[in-house]
Order: sequence, then C-alpha cells, then structure tokens
Amino acid sequence: MPTLTAPPTPSLPSAASDLRVVIRLGIAATLGVTDLVEAMHHTIASGGGIVWPSPRGCTGDHRLQ
Repeated sequence: MPTLTAPPTPSLPSAASDLRVVIRLGIAATLGVTDLVEAMHHTIASGGGIVWPSPRGCTGDHRLQ
C-alpha cells in the first residue's frame, strides 16, 4: 500500500506570488461589477428599458401621473 505524505508547503516567494494573483483577480472582479452597475444605472436613468423601450411612455415614476 502506498504511503500517504503531506504535499510540500509552498515557499515564501510562491505564496507571495499566489497572493498577488488573488488580489489582482479580486480587483478585476470588483471593477467588472462596478462597470456593470454603472451601465445599468445609465440605462435606467435614460428612461428606456434594458432590452426594449418602455411601453406606453411609462418612465417608472407613477407618482406624477
């Protein structure tokens, strides 16, 4: 039966490199979500629908009708 051994622990430079990659991935994800939310806000503020124009001129603010 084969002997089970623990995987080797990463050296300090490897761990630092991994941490940099994880941080860059987190920053890229945050920027991507921010861009998406800003685009949605712009679309909503323009008065149109996301896929098609608003039906019957409805702007979403029904208090003014």
